[in-house]
Amino acid sequence: KRKCKLIDKGMNFCHNYTMIIINNNNTDPFLNHAIEEHLIDRFEDECFMLWQNSPCLLIGRNQNVYQEINMDFVKEQKIDVVRRITGGGTVYNDWGNFNFTFISKNKDDFSDFKKFTIPILSALNKLGANARFEGRNDLVIDGKKISGNAQCKLKGKLLHHGTLLFDVNLENLARSLNPSFLKLESKAVASVKSRVTNIIDYLDRPLTIDGFRKKIVDEIKSIFPEAIIYDLTQSDLIRAEEIALSKYRQRKWNFPDRIDFTIRKEKKFPAGLVQIEMEIHKGKIKNISFYGDFFNEKDIGDVVDTLKGIEYQEKTIKSIMDSLDLDLYFKNIPKDCLLGLII
Repeated sequence: KRKCKLIDKGMNFCHNYTMIIINNNNTDPFLNHAIEEHLIDRFEDECFMLWQNSPCLLIGRNQNVYQEINMDFVKEQKIDVVRRITGGGTVYNDWGNFNFTFISKNKDDFSDFKKFTIPILSALNKLGANARFEGRNDLVIDGKKISGNAQCKLKGKLLHHGTLLFDVNLENLARSLNPSFLKLESKAVASVKSRVTNIIDYLDRPLTIDGFRKKIVDEIKSIFPEAIIYDLTQSDLIRAEEIALSKYRQRKWNFPDRIDFTIRKEKKFPAGLVQIEMEIHKGKIKNISFYGDFFNEKDIGDVVDTLKGIEYQEKTIKSIMDSLDLDLYFKNIPKDCLLGLII
């Protein structure tokens, strides 16, 4: 094995190890998270990977997805939702964002976020972006967030990954992360809202996103001059896809039943105001109530009794509502609008 030199004392990585720089051109967010897990099994040595996702939201391991995202906007824009194995808050990815991953043998570095951002900060500062580490796990420029970082221990190793907002659509970021309902109460961990910005606005010279990728990788190479470049093989991708199919592509992984929460939501329609309160327990509607100044011919209790106890999934709820003549209960309010209010 070729050994890597410890150049920057501030990084304090393990001595006498091989740093492997993974060349990953995949943009499927479900597969990319599976690749991270595969690399932990695949190599005994330390790894670095810079990668990109198609538009998606990455949910923290302990978060309530319904609390974090604007489901209507996410569906409209066909934005994927993927739950990470790491903690932390929800982050938005699109073609203007990169993610970076370090896999370390030194699992005792858990919660030492600053160490793994040193190479990234070095690259950014060389490009004229005066970035710094701030708080628990963020990189900022002028007090605005350009990177969030998260970690977990897995199979005796430490996985650290973070985002890099290079030229992200900030309007889509904001709209996708704002829930459309009025209030949701949950015991899950909620994201902390921060001001964000793009790295591209702070560079001292023009740079394409491909050029930015090269600068980051070049910085890693300069810190670990004898690092090995590794291209993912077909065998790697097959194994990673097996992981993705068993976990990251599973609805129950991304929208787990174990999270209990209460939703309070309302919307004003031309035919009247409709308010909903729902209690979700183990993935099912435990209680639901309707209020408002809408008109109805039949007792709204019929709808309540029909929805109680069913799975809180769009397909299931739509099937139930299709079986009812909802105009008898919510006069002149379109069925699709009511469905959108519940989901």
